[in-house]
Amino acid sequence: MATVVAAVRDAANTLANKQVVDMADVIDLIEPDATPFMVLLKQGIGKRTAHNWKVQWLTDEPFPYTDTVNGSYTQGGGTLTVDNGSYWRVNDVGVELGNYQVFRVTAKSGNNLTITEVGTWSAGIEDEETVLNLGSAYEAGADYTNPVSTKASVDYNYLQIQRDTVGATEIWRLTKTYGQNDWAYQLAKKMASHKRQIERSLIYSERSYVTTGTHPYGTVRGVHNWISTNANSSFGAFSWASLKDEILKVVKADMSVSPDVVILTTLDVLGYAMQGTESAIRITTGAKVYGLNINTFICPGLNKPAVLLPHPELSKLSDLSGVAYILAMNPERIKYVRAAGNGISLDTHVRVNIQDPGETIRIDEIYTAFSLEVHHEKTLAFVAGITAPS
Repeated sequence: MATVVAAVRDAANTLANKQVVDMADVIDLIEPDATPFMVLLKQGIGKRTAHNWKVQWLTDEPFPYTDTVNGSYTQGGGTLTVDNGSYWRVNDVGVELGNYQVFRVTAKSGNNLTITEVGTWSAGIEDEETVLNLGSAYEAGADYTNPVSTKASVDYNYLQIQRDTVGATEIWRLTKTYGQNDWAYQLAKKMASHKRQIERSLIYSERSYVTTGTHPYGTVRGVHNWISTNANSSFGAFSWASLKDEILKVVKADMSVSPDVVILTTLDVLGYAMQGTESAIRITTGAKVYGLNINTFICPGLNKPAVLLPHPELSKLSDLSGVAYILAMNPERIKYVRAAGNGISLDTHVRVNIQDPGETIRIDEIYTAFSLEVHHEKTLAFVAGITAPS
């Protein structure tokens, strides 16, 4: 367990007798690949600059074309009830996906569509079947129908300020010790911790903006709290066939030709994936992308390989075994947000010599103001309860 020292560093509160024989010149800091989500956002995906506590963006979707039957329909013509009557107009043509039978809408009232059957039907339509809107079939010279459209919505997140300080007296900074320079080492160690804290916030935190103090503060909504549509807490025994179904949910919601699918998961789930590839082929293990060790799989139904990436912040916690975040990493829809400063970006930087005048110590501070922009939470998924393959 780490020993936390609250005071400014000096000989009195550092490791006594650092005269260790054959001490290496560099004290190794473990936990490589500690912040893969932030690395992918900042280096491989998208980022933008914010100028306000509140980070806002517009989202919209193409006009919906899929609907669900609400109650069975008997062959022979009449009323077809659907979940979303607003998706349909008179003269629209649809197809039900049970027997691929085509119909045309001749009138509508709320969610009730009056339809005529096109071609020869062999059966009715079962409850909860999917129907697709194929477009329209107008009579020549017919009047137009009233236009319909989708409405853009505003979504938002808040900036969060992460600050960490390193301090030492002037005598300690010039004291010779074995190993590398202690000041540089402490700053590097604090930087690694600073990055991991941002990573955890980008995954778990929830948005808020509080003004009750002298100055306001914000907290960011992390990716976990964006996910509502695709949350499966009882996945069960691992199989690529089951995981493929979860992956395809985010791919279909993304609507682009081939989004980059990244699966942030735990070491146990990675082990399950290695045990069997009945419907996926492992093509790369341990390749380096942006300094990250990745595992790449071809999964049927995807135009690109899926990246399976064990995340240390998930793997080190026993409560999080058997979980995975499936992310369609489209740079237009998920972005790391950094705050603009006066002539400088308030992305991660070191503020030097911030100690009070007259103090014979040095205080440096690592400072980051950051947020996360997420369009269309349906392009994200959270899966829990993944167990060993049966």
